[in-house]
Amino acid sequence: MTTTNGHALYALPSTAAIDATQATASSAAAVRPGIVSVSRFAVVSLTMVGIITKLLTACKLYMAAVLGVCRNLFCILLEKSAFGYIMKVMMTVCAIIACQGNLFSVGACLECLMQQTRKPDFVVLLTGGRVRPDIEQSLKTYFPSAGFVVPVEEGAHGWDAGFRLAFCRLNADYVWVLDADSKPYPRALECLLDAPDNKRQIPVSMPLVPGREHVLSMPLLAEIGTSIFAPWKSVMLRDELPERSRIPLRTGWWGALYPREVFSRIGLPKSAFSLNSGNEEYAWLARLSGFQFLLIPCSQFLHPIFSGRLIHYKIAGRSFFYECGLPPELRYYKIRNWAWVQRLRKPRRPLSRLLFCGLYIVLALNAMLRCGEFRPRLIYDLFRALHNGFYGKLRPYAS
Repeated sequence: MTTTNGHALYALPSTAAIDATQATASSAAAVRPGIVSVSRFAVVSLTMVGIITKLLTACKLYMAAVLGVCRNLFCILLEKSAFGYIMKVMMTVCAIIACQGNLFSVGACLECLMQQTRKPDFVVLLTGGRVRPDIEQSLKTYFPSAGFVVPVEEGAHGWDAGFRLAFCRLNADYVWVLDADSKPYPRALECLLDAPDNKRQIPVSMPLVPGREHVLSMPLLAEIGTSIFAPWKSVMLRDELPERSRIPLRTGWWGALYPREVFSRIGLPKSAFSLNSGNEEYAWLARLSGFQFLLIPCSQFLHPIFSGRLIHYKIAGRSFFYECGLPPELRYYKIRNWAWVQRLRKPRRPLSRLLFCGLYIVLALNAMLRCGEFRPRLIYDLFRALHNGFYGKLRPYAS
């Protein structure tokens, strides 16, 4: 642009510049169809690759599902066949009985084991303290070559010694957990062995009160709740259970048939758990390791209910039981083990565990007042047991 006498004059482009511009536009127009065709080919190719990948993934999932169904059908047919029956017969079962010196109860339990349609291959008696000759003689009477007595020393409460003997020395395939007061029905063990579909399931017998078979001798947490937020329900009556051949349980100890796979996965029970109370910690470890507990209603055993006064609190579908008149040592271990198990159930929620411990203190103190056990020593044991269990310290009872 030039100026002449204050007026602006614009210079027109030359002929050569116009020709160069037209040539550039013509070359760009000539290249553009090729670029467009290449882009379309890339988009179509990527789309086809995505579709083929999705089809291959769907086929892979479909084949995995088909193979899983076929494998399950093959396992079911194998179990129902004569070969499956032979394999079940060849499996060895070791019954471990927690015995605290009651000869009459031990004899009745051993007699019921002898009446089983499928008898256990080994029987192990875990006795507190020294071996009593009368109990040892009673075991040899019923199981002369397959009975073992394990004296439990102070500080090692026996379950670890029993499981070690069964799985390590005797090479048992299953361990059946009982105590001296248990009286299994004749088909109890046979039904337990027939129930599981795989080795990831732990069948549990149904505990009944002698003379009142409609009452369960211990509460069971069964998956029969109607709400998705509270699927587990504490059951004390047999009529509250649905009419099913297998009912999922949260955990199980007394009457449970533990397969060898549990021992291979989580090892032996801790020695700090008392014979008098169920080893809830081992059951929870099994549950957290992917094992499923199943109540088998056709497998039943009689077990006396707590003879003292039982105070029952029911809050939001959960039950809290306080047994009046328990020995101080047994009460301490029950409370400590409960607080310890909360660490497994809520490992990353310490405030929630602290809230539950606070609620436990309130209910326990109220129950102590109601049954006349509000004494300084019992209150001290309550707080000490909760403290040790909350902080993961399995300290023994201090008399």
